[in-house]
Amino acid sequence: MDTTQQNDLGDVSQSLDPRSPLVSPPKTSEDTASIAIAPAHKPKIYCTVNGGSPEWWNAIAIAEDGTSLASHICSSIAWARHDMGVDNDVMGKHEAYRAHYPDGYEMVWVHPDEMREQIKAKCGPMYDVYLKNKPQGK
Repeated sequence: MDTTQQNDLGDVSQSLDPRSPLVSPPKTSEDTASIAIAPAHKPKIYCTVNGGSPEWWNAIAIAEDGTSLASHICSSIAWARHDMGVDNDVMGKHEAYRAHYPDGYEMVWVHPDEMREQIKAKCGPMYDVYLKNKPQGK
């Protein structure tokens, strides 16, 4: 049984037998391509609300390396994500973000409740002491 395939020019090409080794044509200078490889890791910018009270919530943006990049007083926690530019750049925050990470970055929103849970997990019983003794309204 013939297991080769013939192209339109009459040249015999690769065997159709799946057990056959692949045969590559000789390489030419036209076979070379230039590509740009994106970094494997985009640094993250974390945005959250780190305190306040109704109509006066303090939102912050912290770079992955710990640098404070931006802050904003927000009317509500629901608006903080928008005001810090997590999904858009309406408030102009990305200029500072790009200055810190010119090769790109990923925005991450950390809801304050999630942040408290992470702090509680790291602090253990000391977090309960903090909650018991923290000033009212904070």
